[in-house]
Amino acid sequence: MPLLAGGHVISVCVACSFSNLPSCFCTSGYIDLASQAGVQCVLPPPPPLFDGDFTCGFACAGESGCPCSKQECSGSRTSIVFSNTYDSPPCLEKSLDYCNTDSRGASDTGCTEFLRREVVSSIASSGSESTMQVAGSGFTSGNTGQARHNKLTVNAAALSSGSVTLGMSRMTDSEVQGITLSSQAYTGTKLGDMVALTPHGQTFDAAIALELPFNATGPPGIVRAANLSASEWEPFTGTVTYEVSTSCPT
Repeated sequence: MPLLAGGHVISVCVACSFSNLPSCFCTSGYIDLASQAGVQCVLPPPPPLFDGDFTCGFACAGESGCPCSKQECSGSRTSIVFSNTYDSPPCLEKSLDYCNTDSRGASDTGCTEFLRREVVSSIASSGSESTMQVAGSGFTSGNTGQARHNKLTVNAAALSSGSVTLGMSRMTDSEVQGITLSSQAYTGTKLGDMVALTPHGQTFDAAIALELPFNATGPPGIVRAANLSASEWEPFTGTVTYEVSTSCPT
């Protein structure tokens, strides 16, 4: 069906045979029928990254370098804020790049939540070890007075091929208030940080190591939840090794 664009009648087309312009049968793209000379078949603009009701959470909307212009952040979200980005590491990475390295990020109120919390993204690749860490509050080193980091190590054998962008965020109590302890889980006082590792459901070909510092006189219970929409914390059933020290490195 012909369309009207910029005063020119166009037909949707690609890979056209130009011998008979009025009968150009094509599938996608534009052909200008107003001009008989030098007719070119041009691909249409790409579909929008977001739904029609999308509002960019940053002040950089429409500018290069803005997370709202990145394919990694496309999808059904209505805005880009930490609460709907932390579990999408590729978009999280683009948001952190903008907030931490772009000169506009420091004064952009959309970056406030990304900058005030402990959050990081990293690319893990097959055949190489990668680490990522966020500062913790569960153990204070006797040497430095600083909190030891929560640390994730993905060894070289964890991915048999390819690469994946991972996210690690220290979460607040309010963000997990809807998750309760299951009847099989431990009870008592929280001793360390709640850390979100994303993307949720990511699998590995070999064990990865997560270090969670805490202050306690005995080994604590460790619980996990599939995501922030889970209803219960459940006991962690993987291998746990405890390191007792009065002076841990940061």
